[in-house]
Amino acid sequence: MPKFQCPEGTTSVSVGGEQFNADENGQIDAPDSLGPLLEPHGFKRAPEAAAPAADDAPASTLPLDEQQAPEGDQKPAEADPAPATTRTTKKAAAAPAAE
Repeated sequence: MPKFQCPEGTTSVSVGGEQFNADENGQIDAPDSLGPLLEPHGFKRAPEAAAPAADDAPASTLPLDEQQAPEGDQKPAEADPAPATTRTTKKAAAAPAAE
């Protein structure tokens, strides 16, 4: 649900019988469909929160073929090879077709 910045001095708004109270930043959470009703009264769409910085991002995940299942969840090895990755797909596409 998007946030809307309230006009200065506004602490709440009622639209269609539903009350929206401003948070400590003077913003309300309201359905996107209410934008055309709120904007003529001075409400502005608040910018979305920025994505977390690279330092805050979780560590990368191992490829599926290198991950280990928790105890009890291990499956027997399958005869089929692992699905192709981008790297193997490119090599396969470069190889001549066998006739």
